[in-house]
Amino acid sequence: MGTDSATASSVSADTSVVIKSSWNDTEKPQILLDDSSYDSFLLQYPNGIYTTARTVDYTSILALENHFIRIAKSLDLYIKDDQKRKSKFDSEIIRLLGEDSLSEYKEPGFWKAIFLPWIKMGLEKNREIHSEVSIDSNVSSNDASKLRKLQEANVSFAVSIDPLIIRLRISKLKFKGTDNQMVILRKGVRHNPASKQVSWVQERKELEKLLSSTVNEVVLYDPESFMCTEGLSSNFFVVERLSTHESIQSCESSSANPSDVTGMLSNKLGGSNLRKPSPQNDEDLKTLIKNYQIVTSPPSDVLMGTIMQMVIKVCEEDNITVSYKSPSISSLQTGQWVGAFITSTSRLVLPIEIFKLGDRSSFLNIGSSPLVKHIQKRIANLVKEDSVKVL
Repeated sequence: MGTDSATASSVSADTSVVIKSSWNDTEKPQILLDDSSYDSFLLQYPNGIYTTARTVDYTSILALENHFIRIAKSLDLYIKDDQKRKSKFDSEIIRLLGEDSLSEYKEPGFWKAIFLPWIKMGLEKNREIHSEVSIDSNVSSNDASKLRKLQEANVSFAVSIDPLIIRLRISKLKFKGTDNQMVILRKGVRHNPASKQVSWVQERKELEKLLSSTVNEVVLYDPESFMCTEGLSSNFFVVERLSTHESIQSCESSSANPSDVTGMLSNKLGGSNLRKPSPQNDEDLKTLIKNYQIVTSPPSDVLMGTIMQMVIKVCEEDNITVSYKSPSISSLQTGQWVGAFITSTSRLVLPIEIFKLGDRSSFLNIGSSPLVKHIQKRIANLVKEDSVKVL
């Protein structure tokens, strides 16, 4: 897969740092340099789960605790998904680590204890081999913003159960263009979306061929209901105008989010610590809240990403109505979509104005939405607040 870290003379711009060990030797991992792609890294050990975080100013990780929670949850779901798989895994864990370890992997703290030292080790090694990664506190705020965009890193966690291998990958965070970005809507269904399984990386390969410099994402829709669910590597949101009745209800209600979603997000994001909108924007925001709603798939039907969690929390804080129903193709075709965006750790909140439906040659331009811009700005401001310092 890679070469020993001592051979740093062969480093290229795309060289990543990989830290790897068996489940029973995590305190003495290998450190490797690797030039393979992200997909190749994941598919080397396909029998497992993964999640990818990002740095903020290189020294912090966005929503790090959430990723430890995701690893524990995804792994538990993946193992339970197949009884043969579970029996084999249980036998191996008992043989290697003892019976007491059978439930430890279900706890986020188990993964935090393993990965936190690895993250520090990997980021330091990455900075050592890539001289352009530097932290300069004397750079002006505008220049620092550009510098941060160049030096940020992806932090990918991969856990295999056959063989029992744990890996961490530090790689350059690559940014696509942000202007005139298009989404293609295609038929497709993701098996067990709540668990981030490596098998999905292989399943999505054909659809990834549709991506280009202007096609930022492919969003799946159910072939029977024609309801949009999620992107290949993102969550999907639409802005729709509220009816008169819904508009009145939104003014009377302090929050339109179901209590179970609110409670879940409070736990994941550490309570209600998001800043309210600034006073000078209150009147404009009130008008938007009165007339528009955010529409997105129910969290139970998709892989709920870190940024999706933050967006829903922002909507709760700002009293923006969220409708948990998958956006429909018919609503797009009848002009009900007046704004849209996708979210992921690398994109944060990316507004989408242009859609292409399946293999059709025509495009649908829905234009931009001030509500999307508001949410985009709020998330950008919150990234640092929800980041954990690791260096």
